[in-house]
Amino acid sequence: MGKGSLINKTSVIVNDAIIGNFVEISPAVQILGSCTIGNDTHICASTTILPKITIGSNIIVAAGAIVTKNIPNICMVAGVPAVIKKYF
Repeated sequence: MGKGSLINKTSVIVNDAIIGNFVEISPAVQILGSCTIGNDTHICASTTILPKITIGSNIIVAAGAIVTKNIPNICMVAGVPAVIKKYF
């Protein structure tokens, strides 16, 4: 877990997760093992990230999303399954 990162209550992070600097993980997030989350990323409430997923840096994952595929840098994803909605 990187410096300045925040994990809110009721979130679950399973084994071998790598979390970058200044990542905010909102309440009720599930990160299901062997995931990598880049720097300056916000994972909103009630999101599920499936195993072996890589999330880039400067990402917003919308509330309730289910991430099933890797996410590149500098974008916002939402939905079930999560898809890119906007690039910054």
